[in-house]
Amino acid sequence: MPRQPIMLYKREGSNTWYVRWKENGKQFRLSTCTEDEAEAHRRAPAIIASKLSWQTLQGTTANYYQTPIHSIKGVGKYSINPPMTFQGTADGVKNLLNQAIQNEWAEYDDKKEEWVIRIPEIGDNVQSLPEGIQKITAILQGSNDIDQIKKFYNESVLQLYTDKKTALRFSSIWINFLIENNIKSWSQINEALLLTFKEWRKTTPLTNNNQKNLKPPKPIVINRHIKYLSNSFDLAVNQSFLRSNPIQFWKPDSYTPPEKESLKPAEIIEIFKDEVWQRDYLQNGKMKVPLGYKLLDILVVLFVSCKRRMEVLHLEISAINFQDSYVSYVETKNSSKGKTYNIQKAFFLPENLKPLLIRIIGQRVDGVLFPVSDSLKRDMKSTDMGYFNGDYFSAIFIECIKRHFPNKHATLHSLRHTATDILEQAGLSDDEIDAALGHHEVRTALPFYQDRSFIAKAKRLSGRTKKGIEVLAEFAKEFLK
Repeated sequence: MPRQPIMLYKREGSNTWYVRWKENGKQFRLSTCTEDEAEAHRRAPAIIASKLSWQTLQGTTANYYQTPIHSIKGVGKYSINPPMTFQGTADGVKNLLNQAIQNEWAEYDDKKEEWVIRIPEIGDNVQSLPEGIQKITAILQGSNDIDQIKKFYNESVLQLYTDKKTALRFSSIWINFLIENNIKSWSQINEALLLTFKEWRKTTPLTNNNQKNLKPPKPIVINRHIKYLSNSFDLAVNQSFLRSNPIQFWKPDSYTPPEKESLKPAEIIEIFKDEVWQRDYLQNGKMKVPLGYKLLDILVVLFVSCKRRMEVLHLEISAINFQDSYVSYVETKNSSKGKTYNIQKAFFLPENLKPLLIRIIGQRVDGVLFPVSDSLKRDMKSTDMGYFNGDYFSAIFIECIKRHFPNKHATLHSLRHTATDILEQAGLSDDEIDAALGHHEVRTALPFYQDRSFIAKAKRLSGRTKKGIEVLAEFAKEFLK
């Protein structure tokens, strides 16, 4: 018996629209779950096709959408044992069910709590099975989850990390890998894919601003990338994109980094005299963009202050107190629990370093000590979010080491090792050397100063570094001009 015309109505005392129709002698009355008549008309066809209220329909389809793996259990009266499984994108799975409901191919099994989709072209003909699978697959693969995956990594995952630059780089590499391997769906992300990715990372050099001769990443970088992905998969599980973390129980590969060597005092002098440090510009294509200071100035301040490169490259002019002879600033650290906290740092400003800083600052009254031109701020090779790129500077230093001492494994951090050797030779105690290196915090080194003012702590902290920094400034005096 044909279906009777659709009728929308409201029950007495209710503002919700219901849909009523008669089919095969049976009367159906189901809620559209809306008070909007136009919306009720829009929902009615799906309610009639599925014979479920709108609320029930939404609940059952939501569960279906979250299941990336589906199976064909039978064709007509013939069963397939074991069932044939296949995968699709999240949007593809959604489209398949929506089309099936609209075309009345779908029926909800209350007992098994699952949707059953029948393809009319197949019927009871087993020979038509390949054609039916091809049709289903076309719908399933017709959509692409990659935009959703990109958004997930560039927005949700990014919030887990304070180091946004590294997180964005890791996500970019991962997404490009997925695209190159034609991965369109969350359901295609599994342990086998991650094993392939890991091997690919081990053997594939990627563009890096710091390298002329590209090399694959070091094992420690790959370990960090895999850890990053594992954290992202935990979040994906939490947001119902994945059923489980495919690499939840992976352990990092063992890795013993090569031991870094310190440079002898005479070797440091030779490095400082290399002509590359006399550059007062950065190359931007064919253009030379002036810096307003020499690369040697950065190197000397790094060495004399005995600080890490980020501390110097991010140093603000406002942190320098010429009158009281100290430099003090606040550094943000990441705790093991993923939280950030601030600590105050300071170092002594020797008299023979002041003229160098005054020359670098010139007429400026604020901003970073070592600024970069606006024309370079779009060039990630030489800048880092508006600061001089520390990786780029380190690369210059390493190239210089290779020219002078090709068999030596030394990096920019080796300056601190050399400084330690010089301070030991000068007769400083371990505590004095540690103070110069900045191995202290107010709460441990100066427990009675925690409630003092910023200036009071700056003077006290810088005073602890005075002896060591004066030794280093004397050693490098010929470059402090």
